[in-house]
Amino acid sequence: MSFIDRIEQNVQWHRPALESSMDHVKYPRYNLAYRESSAIKVLPEDKQPLNNMTPQLVDWVLSQFAKEIDIPDDWSYVGVNRYDQGDYIPPHHDPWPWHALMVFTSSEHDGIVIEDKHNKRFNFYNDIPGRVLHIEKGAMHWVNPVRDTPRYSAIVARDPCLMGEFN
Repeated sequence: MSFIDRIEQNVQWHRPALESSMDHVKYPRYNLAYRESSAIKVLPEDKQPLNNMTPQLVDWVLSQFAKEIDIPDDWSYVGVNRYDQGDYIPPHHDPWPWHALMVFTSSEHDGIVIEDKHNKRFNFYNDIPGRVLHIEKGAMHWVNPVRDTPRYSAIVARDPCLMGEFN
């Protein structure tokens, strides 16, 4: 079964609203133009979001990452994103102390732009299946409107808020 078939058969897609998914981002409020599906490892009962990935897909995504990088034992978030032609995610930064992105599709045109804070520049990484990119805490990153279609990627992260370390 292909990566894409495995993903499509094991998720329920939704388009996240900025207000609910990325409150920490500092830019005007509008709906993000992409689809996501996510799973949270551990949350108190009163903070359970809609987990819309099957446990099998979560395990599979983690196994794909584990082939390339060491995943912290205290990971707390796994997400899969689908971008159709024209979909994007605007420049933003995440508060996560650790997160990585894996690409499942290929494109010479599409990819992600990630800030290299050490060298003070932005780098474009085109989509190569299996490519894993570590995103530094606080680094700006975005996906320009997708030209090829569709684009699939996954994220695994350690989110202190989800682990109950912040209120």
